[in-house]
Amino acid sequence: MLVVGACGATPELQKPDPGYTVLTKPGTRPPANDVERAVLAQIDKLPADRASTVAGHNVTAGAAYTAASGRRCRAVTLQGAATKSMLACKFDNRWAYVPDVVRRPTKADNRSVTK
Repeated sequence: MLVVGACGATPELQKPDPGYTVLTKPGTRPPANDVERAVLAQIDKLPADRASTVAGHNVTAGAAYTAASGRRCRAVTLQGAATKSMLACKFDNRWAYVPDVVRRPTKADNRSVTK
């Protein structure tokens, strides 16, 4: 006869800190400037995969999708003197920028690789 036993305790759930906001959550970052802030404010209204103008800058937002985390996310590209690609996800009905862990390499990335 085989007897298997285990001991352990159920972890106690912590109540969220009332001061815990989208900008203090790990893995998010606040907008770096007014243009990024304006993009987040308008992201729900931006058409998928079509260039739009936000705060005087060309912006293309990808189609919204549900990430593995269960959050609604959209890829965002700001075009200007330099092109900047970002990922925004929705937290508690507010959008925030998050690290893009599956970002596709760019031409600049390819140039920096030494063989």
